[in-house]
Amino acid sequence: MKKWRILLLLPLAFVACGGGGGGGGGEASGGGGGKEIPLSVSFLYPRGNQLVGGLMTAEVGVAGTGIVNTQFFVDDVLVATDSPEVRGIHSFDFDAGTLAAGTHTLKAVATNTSGATTAATVSVKVDPAELRKQALQFLIDHNMNNGPFHFSGVRRWAVLPITLEVSKEIVDGGYFPVYQQAAEFWKKYTGITFNVVPSAENSVDTAGKNGVVFFEYGASFGTQTWVNSTTLAYNAAVATVSGNNKILIAREIGRSLGIWSWADDIIIDATSINPVAAAAMKILYFELVPGAPVPAS
Repeated sequence: MKKWRILLLLPLAFVACGGGGGGGGGEASGGGGGKEIPLSVSFLYPRGNQLVGGLMTAEVGVAGTGIVNTQFFVDDVLVATDSPEVRGIHSFDFDAGTLAAGTHTLKAVATNTSGATTAATVSVKVDPAELRKQALQFLIDHNMNNGPFHFSGVRRWAVLPITLEVSKEIVDGGYFPVYQQAAEFWKKYTGITFNVVPSAENSVDTAGKNGVVFFEYGASFGTQTWVNSTTLAYNAAVATVSGNNKILIAREIGRSLGIWSWADDIIIDATSINPVAAAAMKILYFELVPGAPVPAS
């Protein structure tokens, strides 16, 4: 067996000049404890030149020492001031529906306790005609012709509010409020309303439960929806989820509303409803009836 010998060598300069060494140690300690992190701001959402419409939530990453606040501007008009936070993601809502067609600039300005500021900007596009065109195509691509049903008309729940029934197992686990939040998330961006209720059952059979979207735990998440082949109104839906994240649940609500797509960003873009999906669902629930064709314009 080899034996390793470790020799500890002390620099002679350190031994001879103990006072100087002590001073150096003091400088290192002081410098490590008092260094200020510069401010930085960057837009996470929306992306540059993105088509926007309706209510939008912008997100900004902010970092730095001693952040006092972050102010948000649309075309240099102050619209919100975020409360002080150390570092993290700051967000603000703006209504793109109130903006004229054209290009608009979002700006975020962070200020720290030293009075220093830094800013970031992103340009977005407002084009109501183009947004509607994309929303109508969205219904053709993700409601009429995709999924397990192939009918000529749109499919949706016949009346609002839509009942979301949450299984006893989920409720007993303390997650019922997350489902209420996910429903409010959809209402915020689309105006579609929900009645979220606790269930006395843990699961339902494969035919679903009449008139409700039933949420239960499953090995994988997904939504099965049953539709009346005459009226194309939804009769029942079962949404199985494998977690209790608000965004995950909101995706399944979107699928149960009538978005037949498994591409997550088709429904949720960053942490907001995709603006094209939101516009499509407004058309579906507030302009059309179950079974109606998608209008040409």
